Amino acid sequence: MTPRPPDFGVFPGPDTPDPLEWLQCYAQARGRPLRVLHIGNIANNAYNNAKIQRRFGIDADVLCHNYYHIMACPEWEDADYAGDVGDPFFPDWSAVDLRGFQRPRWFAQGPIDTCVRYLLAHVEASSARDRRWRLLCFERWLACGTDERLTQAEKQALAALRDARPASLRSSGSFAKRLAAWRACLGLAAASLRPGGSFVERLAAWWACLGLVAVVNRHYTRSFLRDAAIARGRRSLDLFERWFGKRVVPLLRGDPHFKLELLDTPLPEVKAYVRAFWHPLLKVLFSHYDVIQAYATYTIMPYVAGRRDYLAYEHGTIRRIPFEETAEGRLCATTYHTAATVLVTNSDNLTAVEKLEFPASKVVCLPHAFDSDKLDRFAKSFTSAGKPDGAPVFLSPTRQHWVGEDPGWAKGNDRVIRALRLLRDRGMACHLRLVDWGNDVGATRRLIAELGLTDAVAWIPPMKKRELWAQYLEAVAVIDQFIVPAIGGVTFEAMMLGRRVITAIDLEQTRRFFGEPPPVFPCVTTEEIAEAMAHVIADPADAGGRGAANREWMQKHHSARRIVEIQIEAYRHLMEPAHGGPVSGEQAVCSAASPTTAPTS
Repeated sequence: MTPRPPDFGVFPGPDTPDPLEWLQCYAQARGRPLRVLHIGNIANNAYNNAKIQRRFGIDADVLCHNYYHIMACPEWEDADYAGDVGDPFFPDWSAVDLRGFQRPRWFAQGPIDTCVRYLLAHVEASSARDRRWRLLCFERWLACGTDERLTQAEKQALAALRDARPASLRSSGSFAKRLAAWRACLGLAAASLRPGGSFVERLAAWWACLGLVAVVNRHYTRSFLRDAAIARGRRSLDLFERWFGKRVVPLLRGDPHFKLELLDTPLPEVKAYVRAFWHPLLKVLFSHYDVIQAYATYTIMPYVAGRRDYLAYEHGTIRRIPFEETAEGRLCATTYHTAATVLVTNSDNLTAVEKLEFPASKVVCLPHAFDSDKLDRFAKSFTSAGKPDGAPVFLSPTRQHWVGEDPGWAKGNDRVIRALRLLRDRGMACHLRLVDWGNDVGATRRLIAELGLTDAVAWIPPMKKRELWAQYLEAVAVIDQFIVPAIGGVTFEAMMLGRRVITAIDLEQTRRFFGEPPPVFPCVTTEEIAEAMAHVIADPADAGGRGAANREWMQKHHSARRIVEIQIEAYRHLMEPAHGGPVSGEQAVCSAASPTTAPTS
């Protein structure tokens, strides 16, 4: 039986060109590849999308400013590194052995000014490109670098530089504070020029001079609204509105395009939030790209730059943020309504789509950014250490977060522990491996002890991607989360590796999203989880072929090729106004308000 086509998503009709063929025609007509700029990189979604797009001939770049978390770095995704990076929010990749991996130069991570200016040089193939890349690397080291290997003098120089630079480059401090900061920098510079100055001290001197040039440049290009000026009464509003015009005023007085009643957010909060995402050269940078794809709340950046032809990529963003009575919530709701296209990656957020009343012509259902080819290669090259004797082993690598029931964070881990107790009471033996991470690790350990399951549960440390994938392949099944009824990262990685998966999922929503639901074990309650685990225990070798069915489903609906094809279709409809958006109504986009059945491709 042929599965029904999904009610949501981009699907070429019988007269529609193949997405990859259209991409080739576009490149031939323009004499260059399609250019896409991805903005924001939470959970490496932008990096993964850009990487697989480049594989299919798209010239994709990533702007990831002021965000350095380990899971937003290319090294975390693709480097088989050895060593400790330190603070996961500010990982020091220079302190580990990357085993030959080099960060791609289409990925810009650092302060917003340096990122924007580097990408301009990169896309223009400017002679300044290499110099600005080195500056970007130094900025990142300045933010994340550890100093254990430095001498005492070098540590003092670095500490003085880190203390002085932010205060001197910010415009929020008083003139006296900025002057004091520059005196510290200049004093450091003078000290470093003396004979015997260390490499770090010379870097500090160079950076002090470079920072001064940046401040002067920003002054003459009028690049940043001064907090000092904004604080001066009515003039601040005039100054702000002169810069942003009609783009921000609707946020303050009610956006006529937004039908929900929202809080009248105080002006200072909105201005502060917008200012953190604004740069004077954004409009210039965006002009070099055919497509601007902004992730999460980074949609504010194309919005304040005056663009309306951008794509908003939600990866959990619209589950609750647009409904919050905050500056972030109001800006999120407005920028998603203003976006030309909204890419929805979580099937459960089809409910939010309905609440937000997005027009039928702008919503596209897109699987999470995912390099399926990488997992496929890993699975084929993996050599098992041999199945251990004894009871079957389940793996639950999901973050321990269950004491609070916030759907944006909670995982329902306690239900897995309680299900294990039910199995024990039925006389069924098995073992459970948990990854030691998350806010509620302590609460989970206490629950395990309380239920008398200490001998049945083993804790393993957080690990790199490939080590985690090996754990997937050694387990009889992977247990994910039970709060959000949608496919998450743990689930689709385990499915691509051909593992059986136990998780919460809304079968109807995923059918609407993908065309057919995945063959996972859908569970929510403790009893349902126990039943699914019992089914796996009764068939430890997976003679029923459920794991293979998971992998086949992923290759059909969630492969790298499929993800790129859907995005190309969305870009084509955005860039070809003659089509009026979708090719023929329901063929191209989804409508949560009035879903239709798309033709089979």
